[in-house]
Amino acid sequence: MVVQRTPDYLDPVNAAHDRLKDSARSPINVLLGRRFIILSSKWLSPEEI
Repeated sequence: MVVQRTPDYLDPVNAAHDRLKDSARSPINVLLGRRFIILSSKWLSPEEI
């Protein structure tokens, strides 16, 4: 898979520029952090592994 990390947190309560240790923290953002987007994927055959 090719993934892209975005500056946005999973829970939009925190702005992308907020540092979690300095702001009102969402428990989801503390646990999971930033959002990732899957750009592409490829299923490998047994011969490719």
